[in-house]
Amino acid sequence: MVKFVNCHNQRSHRTISLLKIEEESMFAILVKFTVSPEYRKQLIDALNEDRRGSLRDERKKGTIRFDIVYDAKNSNIFFLYEVYED
Repeated sequence: MVKFVNCHNQRSHRTISLLKIEEESMFAILVKFTVSPEYRKQLIDALNEDRRGSLRDERKKGTIRFDIVYDAKNSNIFFLYEVYED
């Protein structure tokens, strides 16, 4: 099953789009969002810390994959691709 979800962030006043893909044994989440250039470095640092923690500490809780990608044409657009055991 595939679900699209839009979440509004009150702090940044931005809408984040989520694509959730569910299979029998796992599910994936694809998140797309844009960051202001002045906060890009802070965001990258925070995402990398979250990624490391998810893969290190959460592995036993079902984290299979946690990828951080930015758009080649606009480096302020980011995508998170996360896969978890169901």
